[in-house]
Amino acid sequence: LARNKICRLAFLLHMTVEEGIIALSSHCVKHNLQLALSFLSIIEDLKMKLPQVYTKISALIGQLISVYKPTESPSILIECFSSVTSKVTRQYRTYSESCQFDNICCWMSLLNRSIGCSKAAIKPAYGDPAPTPTSVILVHSCIQNMIYSFFKPFENAALPVDKSASSFLSNTNEVANENREIMLVWQRLREEQQDLTCIRLMIDHCWSQKIINPAFIKSTPVDKFLTQSIKELLKKLFRMRNFDLELALSLLHYFSKDEALDFLVEESQSVGYNYQRLSAISQLALTYCEVNKIDKLTKKFKKHHMSCKWAKKLNELGLPYKDAFKDTDNEHKQLISKLISLPSITIPLLKEFCLDMFFDLQECLMMYLEYLLLNWQPDMHVTEVPSSGDKVMVVKNSKQELLQQCRAVLHQLGTKAVRSELGVMTWNESVQNGLCNFWNKVNYYYYEVYFVLAELYQNVLSQQVAIQQILSYQGMLQFLQSYTRISAPSETEQEQWFQLFPNTNHLPPISQYRLPFIPFCVKEPPWSTIKPELSLKTYKIWYDIIPNLGLDRDMLCTLTIQRLTSDQLAGGSKDKSGWRLQTCNSSVLQDIQECVRHIRNQEMASAALYYVVNHMPPGADQMAAAKLCYLQAETWLSQDFSEKAKAGFAKVQKKYLTVCTSHILHSSGLGKPEYLELVLHPQELICALYDDNSILQRKTGTLSHCPDINSVVLAIGQLHRVNVVGIQQELLSEWLYPADSPPLDSSCDDITQNIAAIHSGSTVLSDNDSIIRACYVLESMELETAAKYLVSYAGELECRPTAVRLRALQCLCTIATADIVVTTTGRTLDSIKGNMQNLMFISELEKLGLVWSVKGFESCDKEDVMRILLMKASPHAVQLAAALGYVFKLINIRYWDQTLQLMTSYAMVEELVIVLPELTHLCHLLDSNIFTGAWNCALITPLQKAEYPLSKESGRRVQRSLEMLYCCPIPRQVNLLLMLEHCQRLHSQELISRLEPFLSLTQSNTIKTSPVHIKQEILME
Repeated sequence: LARNKICRLAFLLHMTVEEGIIALSSHCVKHNLQLALSFLSIIEDLKMKLPQVYTKISALIGQLISVYKPTESPSILIECFSSVTSKVTRQYRTYSESCQFDNICCWMSLLNRSIGCSKAAIKPAYGDPAPTPTSVILVHSCIQNMIYSFFKPFENAALPVDKSASSFLSNTNEVANENREIMLVWQRLREEQQDLTCIRLMIDHCWSQKIINPAFIKSTPVDKFLTQSIKELLKKLFRMRNFDLELALSLLHYFSKDEALDFLVEESQSVGYNYQRLSAISQLALTYCEVNKIDKLTKKFKKHHMSCKWAKKLNELGLPYKDAFKDTDNEHKQLISKLISLPSITIPLLKEFCLDMFFDLQECLMMYLEYLLLNWQPDMHVTEVPSSGDKVMVVKNSKQELLQQCRAVLHQLGTKAVRSELGVMTWNESVQNGLCNFWNKVNYYYYEVYFVLAELYQNVLSQQVAIQQILSYQGMLQFLQSYTRISAPSETEQEQWFQLFPNTNHLPPISQYRLPFIPFCVKEPPWSTIKPELSLKTYKIWYDIIPNLGLDRDMLCTLTIQRLTSDQLAGGSKDKSGWRLQTCNSSVLQDIQECVRHIRNQEMASAALYYVVNHMPPGADQMAAAKLCYLQAETWLSQDFSEKAKAGFAKVQKKYLTVCTSHILHSSGLGKPEYLELVLHPQELICALYDDNSILQRKTGTLSHCPDINSVVLAIGQLHRVNVVGIQQELLSEWLYPADSPPLDSSCDDITQNIAAIHSGSTVLSDNDSIIRACYVLESMELETAAKYLVSYAGELECRPTAVRLRALQCLCTIATADIVVTTTGRTLDSIKGNMQNLMFISELEKLGLVWSVKGFESCDKEDVMRILLMKASPHAVQLAAALGYVFKLINIRYWDQTLQLMTSYAMVEELVIVLPELTHLCHLLDSNIFTGAWNCALITPLQKAEYPLSKESGRRVQRSLEMLYCCPIPRQVNLLLMLEHCQRLHSQELISRLEPFLSLTQSNTIKTSPVHIKQEILME
């Protein structure tokens, strides 16, 4: 706008535009320096024909310099002033015919720049920092020196030079002379970071010298300093974030081509992996080579430029930028592996990389496809079913997203042929090989990836058979995806995982819910994988998939049963020890039976049930399983008469009999090792059971619960199909016949018991073990049958031993009622009792070698028999003599004295306890010493044998002695003091108290003064 107005004004005054501007500036120079400089900056073109205009402008500039004070004027004036002077010197260089420097156009573009970097610049370009006061003075000094060089030749010329200019030229204090160290000023400007300004001033200095002196030749120091300054500025430009290519290219043209290329190569080597600086260098080098038509280093710097481009991208992507400078294909593969692992990677970016790095795009995309397939991760969500407590896993991320990504890669792969070690392959063959390789590398718990692979396979397969196989795989994948595994990964499964994925430390979490897919793809049946999953609840689920796997349903059901553990067969019972008498797992047995029904092979069905029997906890459940197995084996044998079937049935039968017999024994509390060893020998087992001590304890009442051995024997007989009655009769025959020649001492207790029985009027005269067992066996028979059987032994036949007849009568009287005994025998009870007594005495006499028949014994003199027995004088004979005298009421005093004396000498306390009370009516006829000795023996011996503290049996006998004292006919003749001593020894005040009434007064006083009595009284107080 200002220039237009000046043009109009100059036209009216018949002046040129430049003349008008000079006039306005000359008028304003003394009043408004900024306005004068502004006018001068409007000059755009100084291409005048007459050098007089230039002389006027030069004079005006001299005037401006003399007026301008850099320390007082605003710093903004420097820009205007420098613009004016630059235009003046540039125009003069253009006008002068003596300018011979190379590349003047580039220098013109360089010098046309402003000194400062304008904030309003649209295109980012390099500029020196804002000038400091020091740098302003230095620039002003350089300009003064340059103007001085311009005007000095005209000092004596007839040119219209302004007075202020003359003053400026004559002022030696402000203007440096020709010897000023101008290089020091330039150095100071560089130190002030005014690099571009310094270079401009140095170039202006050289041009001014050339204008003044056409023969001027650059001095070596100035040229060296200028070269160094340009290189330093170029290095500075390389370090800038926004590289000023135009300025750098202008500076680079200062050098020759060889110098410039050497500089660029040297700089590219020195920056190393600094991709920002190397990018600027390579960009400058490529532009320089293109402008100057140089092909020598173009390829090298293009490679640098691409490396820097990708170094920057890698750095932005968070990857090591140094990877962009690697050259080999393997290194590029490694870099591609890093790129494809980035979430933000795109196919266009990969294609750009392959294009820039000359890498095979198909190989890159196959690597990307492999990464997508092998690095897919499921988004697992596990929930728990409240009703059952089972955990259910769901994968949230759908396979559709992965499928879309893989299809996009497959679409970009192209259709060109591929070379390999096997020769040239078609595109389909190449992709098929790649997918097959991926198939074997996929995490085999990720069914979604296999689904995607199967879909991709169908896009490249052409053979129908292969497509059918892929469809079969998809069916198996759908089944497995809907199935939740129930078993933990086995050790074999873990070993296979670590072989395929050695860089992992553990199985993926999804392995707790999914089965590995690989075993379902091989030719061999995947029984090792399926078997741990089979249970009575899940085996039917596999029915739909086993046809695809080529598996057999019979084997599936068999493996299901074989998978049952002892804990599962135990039905959750905590008590796993011992024999379980009650059924605890009937539901499991029902499920097993249902599973076995699906097995068509009878042999396999029998084997499966046999497995259950062997692994079922012992008890009622095992017995139930054994019955099922036995019935199944019978079915097998009925359909197959082979030796194998017979052997299998025999094996099952043996197990069945073993388990059932053991259960019978345990159910009755008879599960003892000695009985369990005989479960397969029923005859021996029955005999052993009837020899059990519980039969004897049943009579004594020492057991609160006695096993029902008869019922056990009957159950065992029915199970083993043996003749129980025949075995029982053999045992009865054995028990009714006494043992051959028993020791005489062993029968003493029997005699004593018989005496007590006779005294009480009982018809059972013996507690012999054999008789007790025989009676127990007879209880299992019908009563009348048992009575008739015993009568056949107890009849009048003299051919049977007396002891056998006696035992038969004893058994008969024990098991049968009085009416049945009378009816069966045809005798009265008294007759039977008398007969039993006679048989008892005859039997005992036979033991002593004295033989009588029943009739002979009934008619013989009993005192004569007693005499014969006393003559033998053995304990057994003495006992029998006492019993004989007691039963038949013999009153021969001589024989009784002899009997009592022998009984006392043998210390037969038990017998004396029975006999002595019955002889009270004969005490005045018996020898007083013998009679007294017998009572002392009966009363004192239990006290003598007793020890403190008293045991239960000893206490019973001691109490009995004191009770007998009340019925003693001669209490004063008994040694009461000795009894007292023993009572005191036993520390029993109760015994002493019971003894006191029988003591005299003196003896009572003795008791009271005894130490024991005193001690007890003190304790009582």
